Amino acid sequence: MRRRILTGLASLALLGPAAPHAVTGAADVAPEEAMALTSAIDARLGAIVPNVFQEAKATYLDDYGLVVTAEVALAQPRNPFVGPGDPELTRSQSRARLDALQEGAVEVLGERVPEIDGLLPEERVTLVIYVINPNPVDLPDLPAQLVFSVRKRDADDFRAGALDDAAFRQRVGARED
Repeated sequence: MRRRILTGLASLALLGPAAPHAVTGAADVAPEEAMALTSAIDARLGAIVPNVFQEAKATYLDDYGLVVTAEVALAQPRNPFVGPGDPELTRSQSRARLDALQEGAVEVLGERVPEIDGLLPEERVTLVIYVINPNPVDLPDLPAQLVFSVRKRDADDFRAGALDDAAFRQRVGARED
């Protein structure tokens, strides 16, 4: 046992110290900047949907930018003790929340992305919102995820007034999957 431990320590000593991680051609996003963005996203999601299952989490990818994920449900799950509920009401409320979620995502990207100084102009912030469907019978066509992506340069131009609201919304890549 001692021999294995000593052999392992000797081999580590021969390898030398590990090289620090080098970021090639990219700026660093400060944790405070990412936390400010995720807090803003959480606040916006919490104001729109009844259930936020996973708060926003962000990670920086070299040569791409910041990827933020969150998980929500647009409707409450059915409760067998309350009754079946109105499927049409569930559909209309979920559709309204989905529209508000899309609107809120674009707004928060336009407000908060320009504040992230660690991103290069060509890098992106991508927001992926996973949508849980607790009532698939009532909501058969609910998308599984919403993806919003914007370049830092476009968000900066929007903040500076070089892009109007409609032009910014066109530059934000938004899709339902």
